[in-house]
Amino acid sequence: MKPLRGIRLTVNTAVLRQNIQILRRAYADYTYYMAVVKADAYGHGLDRRVTAAMIEGGADYLVVCYLEEAKAVRRNHPDIPILMLNPPTAEELERRLRGRGTET
Repeated sequence: MKPLRGIRLTVNTAVLRQNIQILRRAYADYTYYMAVVKADAYGHGLDRRVTAAMIEGGADYLVVCYLEEAKAVRRNHPDIPILMLNPPTAEELERRLRGRGTET
């Protein structure tokens, strides 16, 4: 990943995957396990390696804020359900359906 402002963050995807598995065992009676990757999860959440590790660990959904984030997740993971916390407005959807605002 490209460092932001000279800051480098290393994510151990094996540990991330294992942490989700531990949570699933600890809360085995839950129906769904959602991994929040909104706002790029502080600069590393939408990275395909990170989201793939979350799914492999047992996340049933990925949670994003905005349509652009949902589109990025969908490109990498066509089958994972996505929960969008701030769905697009009717106007934004209409604009996109008419072909404007499709640059993202």
